[in-house]
Amino acid sequence: FNPDVELETLSSIYLNGSKNMDHDGMFAPFYLDFISAGNNLTMEMFNKLITHQELRFINNVNPTNFTNLLRFTALKIHLLSNCLDTGSTTHLEQQLVQLLVCTRILTKIMPIYLEKKHRTDIFWTRDCGKIFGELVVSPDEDSTAASTIQPLPPLGALLIKACTRLLFVEGFTLPSSGSAGSMTKLLWENGVSTQDFSYHAQTPKVDSNRLEIINLLLALCSSDLYQTGDSVLNGSGHAGGGNKFLYYLSMLSPEYDIICLVASIVNLTCRYCSNYHEETTNPYQNFGFKNSQQQQLSSLRLSLVQSSLQLLNIMCFNCHSCRL
Repeated sequence: FNPDVELETLSSIYLNGSKNMDHDGMFAPFYLDFISAGNNLTMEMFNKLITHQELRFINNVNPTNFTNLLRFTALKIHLLSNCLDTGSTTHLEQQLVQLLVCTRILTKIMPIYLEKKHRTDIFWTRDCGKIFGELVVSPDEDSTAASTIQPLPPLGALLIKACTRLLFVEGFTLPSSGSAGSMTKLLWENGVSTQDFSYHAQTPKVDSNRLEIINLLLALCSSDLYQTGDSVLNGSGHAGGGNKFLYYLSMLSPEYDIICLVASIVNLTCRYCSNYHEETTNPYQNFGFKNSQQQQLSSLRLSLVQSSLQLLNIMCFNCHSCRL
């Protein structure tokens, strides 16, 4: 964060959000440069530019900046999800591009954070010093300003909540019907929990955005991959025990948000399976794509279905494990 950011102001924005404030002004230019590339920084380009081995090296030699990049991207996603500008198409487009870039960065670096055995917990603590970092809460402030701040909601909980909300935003993960940027409870596809059984017109841009958010949720909920079998079965593990991202997503998220998510995944999968030939050859009709592009578009549709089912699978497994 910038040196002139006050802890009380930051905590207030963290809790309540602010549509009228330029959040970029709070962050240090060093971290804003990571998202300045905009939509040019695709996930494919990110994977080519830096490998997991290089990320591990960066984390080992400079863990502070690595952790701050985690904080920055997670906080940006949380703040942007609460202040999408429905009144300005240009500003909204800029916000959505920032969201996508932060999503890609966090999806890429989160596994490096999860695999480290002795890491600092920044996602499931309620301590403002760990959530915002020592650059905001210096040791001299621990007994003054920091002591007046009430325990904050964990960043991990707010991040999960932001992702589930972002899966139902008009003009981003749902086709726009005149209210771009608005959060809705419309399902991705008709079927379960709807009275209309006609198919929605789908677009590759909307499906691509859905896939980005779903992949981030999968990355967040993947901590079991970096634990021993006994740790997973016993509910213990890093940073206090258990897969807290997955537990919050499947057990503590707002009920109707999860109903909409699960119903959307089920309906999407049913459409894909019942129209398999069309979905694997020409999933996006009436868009005039070249034949050379159709294979890539079919792969996009398949990736969305597969990733969505993977998320549903681990959510169901977690719910079953919690009842045992």
